[in-house]
Amino acid sequence: MLTSLVVGRTKDNDLVIPSPFLSSTHAQIDLVDLNTLTFRIEDLGSTNGTSVNGEAIDATEFRIGDVVMLGEYELKPADYLFYFLEHSGGTATPQSTTRPLYIVFAATLGAVIGVWASSGYFGISNFGSVALEAIALIALVQIIAYVVLISHRAWRRRKFDVDYYRQQHEGLIEKLSFELNSKMADQQIDDHTWTGFRKFEVVQRVPECRDVTSFYLQPHDNKAIPSFYPGQYLTVRLKIPGKEGDVIRCYSLSDAFGQDQYRVSIKRAPPPASDPEAPSGLASSFFHEQIQEGDILDVKAPSGKFYLDVRNPEGVVLLAGGVGVTPMLAMANALVQRGSRQPIWFFYGVKNSLDLVQAEFLRKVAERNDNFHLVVCFSKPADYETIGEDYDYEGHVSIDLVREKLETNNYQFYVCGSGPFMQSLTIGLDEWGVPKSKVNMEAFGPSSIGKKESTLIANDERFTLEFARSKNKVDASTGATILEIAEQNQISIDFGCRVGNCGTCSIAIRKGSVKYDESHDADVEEGSCLACIARPASDLVLDL
Repeated sequence: MLTSLVVGRTKDNDLVIPSPFLSSTHAQIDLVDLNTLTFRIEDLGSTNGTSVNGEAIDATEFRIGDVVMLGEYELKPADYLFYFLEHSGGTATPQSTTRPLYIVFAATLGAVIGVWASSGYFGISNFGSVALEAIALIALVQIIAYVVLISHRAWRRRKFDVDYYRQQHEGLIEKLSFELNSKMADQQIDDHTWTGFRKFEVVQRVPECRDVTSFYLQPHDNKAIPSFYPGQYLTVRLKIPGKEGDVIRCYSLSDAFGQDQYRVSIKRAPPPASDPEAPSGLASSFFHEQIQEGDILDVKAPSGKFYLDVRNPEGVVLLAGGVGVTPMLAMANALVQRGSRQPIWFFYGVKNSLDLVQAEFLRKVAERNDNFHLVVCFSKPADYETIGEDYDYEGHVSIDLVREKLETNNYQFYVCGSGPFMQSLTIGLDEWGVPKSKVNMEAFGPSSIGKKESTLIANDERFTLEFARSKNKVDASTGATILEIAEQNQISIDFGCRVGNCGTCSIAIRKGSVKYDESHDADVEEGSCLACIARPASDLVLDL
């Protein structure tokens, strides 16, 4: 069974990759466990180095789905896995059926000539000649050299036709890789999770653009952390000076799982458009102005129902507006890291380059993966920015642009951004005939997707909503959520996620009933409701 192969640029390697980024002999790959598709790679003193998941290595183990770079060349599972699969019990197929016949014919002819010519040289016959003897000796030397060469190669390992075995095994490689990583991802999500809040240290903060900063979090106890589904978020509890009580906020994880840390990318929320003199967002401003490397945060385990299922082989369309790009980054990175081959379209809309997050990274991903297509839209490009270089289209991400780029609507669509962004695209996708089951969405900020006129009135009855402690009584017949009604009437309710997952907005019900149009993750005590997604179903009195 084959357990090791050497990879490099020249023909004397077991795996030949004719890329200028590789050294003549670059690295050695060893099979550790074929059942779990675990391997070990060792750099053999290459010029451009070897890295796994972005970290330069001398030697380390890796699995299918890890990003292995030989210099600037990304090593794909199809490059090496079929060698190990073939030697795990399969029968090797020669590169060509004509080559062995040619070798047998040449060897037989050389032997006949050699015996015939050499017989005269040794005095057995007089029909030998100097010329024939020379030819015979040359033929014998060639045959001996060829036999030695073949024996040497056979001793090291069987050689294969890369194109032939790639064609034979690539489907199996993808299937094994996909199934294994899906199984491992589910297990990693179940393992090492926790309840309540856990201490995390901010180990790095990286400005992404003028209003967005990424924060890298590692567990303070240095114990393992669970993986997550790309698109999920972290719930963070903050103690902000001057603010009574805790402040709870939810922030999307903006990168694929990284074994020992999480990343969230947070935008400093601007003042509301109706009051530009108002202060910026409380929690986001605290992160940008106060949270530094070394600070400790209280964090809940990853959660959320807006996520990409990496086990679904359908094509994926990611539609991101502004800071809505953060969960999309996690989705795109998860797909690329797993070597997924389905088409991936990433539409990203911002005002201009000052608002781009991870733009250089996304462009490199698009360059290295022929199934990954990046489309950047600027709604207000600067004078110095050039279409075709800095961005692809002027204007917002629109359904017309999406339809222009896609030949079919047979994709899974993921939409994340502001309320108007979400509303425009979801209505457009519906008119295009995309089934609702294939449209996954999450809104950012207080604006949610606009309601259709038919849902604005809950029923013919007129409901009222009373906040008992503040003695405010307001109309509640519009079908809006309790949180939305409160905001419209300048009544403050603490909230975190606005989608019923963090439980921050839980309020006791003194009288009346509510209804939910969607499921929620947060546990709600009997007699209470989640203000962010609950709608009055009768006259309602809340303990607030």
